[in-house]
Amino acid sequence: GTTPAAGTFTALTSNGIDDNASATAMTLDASGNVGIGTSSPSSYFDAADDLVVANATNAGITIASSSTSEGNIFFADGTTGDQLYRGVLRYDHDGDYMSVFTAASEAMRITSSGSVGIGTNSPVAPLDVYTPAGTEAKLVVRNGTSSSPVASIELRRGSTSQTFGADVYGDYRL
Repeated sequence: GTTPAAGTFTALTSNGIDDNASATAMTLDASGNVGIGTSSPSSYFDAADDLVVANATNAGITIASSSTSEGNIFFADGTTGDQLYRGVLRYDHDGDYMSVFTAASEAMRITSSGSVGIGTNSPVAPLDVYTPAGTEAKLVVRNGTSSSPVASIELRRGSTSQTFGADVYGDYRL
């Protein structure tokens, strides 16, 4: 490629480890955006074009860590205290679970058995929603519009089921 004047940076395009590669492997454009598998990372959605991984078939990013460690993606809004990790997507290899953090605290966990805990890191059922003492415990099921025929929850045990719901007239039914 062409070398710009000293003290300036316009873009970097690499054809791989050596200059004999036949295609562009990575691009760092003038906006500071990085493209792997694309030479134009800035052409993607501007709220998410800082790093673009592209492939004509399947694309992915692997975060590899040891079997006793964690793999994390951090969302920071500052450089001190819990600003460093306000949001986190975490996989704990040792405990074999996935966690989602919001406001710097664990908000949801998916265990290795597939149980989901919201507000708890140790779900005791396939879906365990926990609210602290003094907080209303509520599960909301919505169907979108008041003209829809019914919003309901169905509980099943084998082939037997029981439905709890409310219809458009405000009637509740069991």
